[in-house]
Amino acid sequence: MVTIEEMFIKQKKPSCILAWLKETYNVPIVAYCADVGQEEDFEAVKVKALKTGAEKCIVDDLKKEFAEDYIFQAIKADAVYETPGVTVLMQAHQAVESITLDKEVAHWKQELSLKFAQLAYNGFWFAPEMKILKSTLNEIQIPVTGSAKLKLYKGSITVLGRQAPVSLYGQKLVSFDDMTSFSAADSGGFININGIRLSNWSQTHGSIKEGVQAGA
Repeated sequence: MVTIEEMFIKQKKPSCILAWLKETYNVPIVAYCADVGQEEDFEAVKVKALKTGAEKCIVDDLKKEFAEDYIFQAIKADAVYETPGVTVLMQAHQAVESITLDKEVAHWKQELSLKFAQLAYNGFWFAPEMKILKSTLNEIQIPVTGSAKLKLYKGSITVLGRQAPVSLYGQKLVSFDDMTSFSAADSGGFININGIRLSNWSQTHGSIKEGVQAGA
């Protein structure tokens, strides 16, 4: 059985059938319209509905419900997402990043990643700042190429090894056995330079001296 409601919905121009429904079924007709933000003259809709046979026309403002229940639900969800495949890939990618990205660039990439997630979550995928951010992140990823060996066990991931054709990691740079690429005497220079601001702060506020005495 086809209901009056179903017949009404299937019509391309439902207002044309109001008078026929009223005459054929001898039932009162109430027209209904939902305002979900569309540009429409709702006063004209009411007038037209009454002229074509409706006894009453109801217009509900559903913009808030439409946005919260239908638009932002594609965007937001109170849920926990399980993505084991993506998790494994991210761990492998980060392992390769650790030997191909400069330290400061890697730190900056982490900050930019948080901003990227914020913009994407709030629906600003096509915003101009997102375009610039994606371009920067793509530039950062140019040297990131290589492979990583992972161990998966009972829900955990352990990085066993990583390699890259262009790696910033060097055995000589990290070894205390071979000091040919680094002189311990050079440490005094940057220690003194970095200590200037700390000395200035201590002389002004006495914070370092007080901290040493408090810890003694």
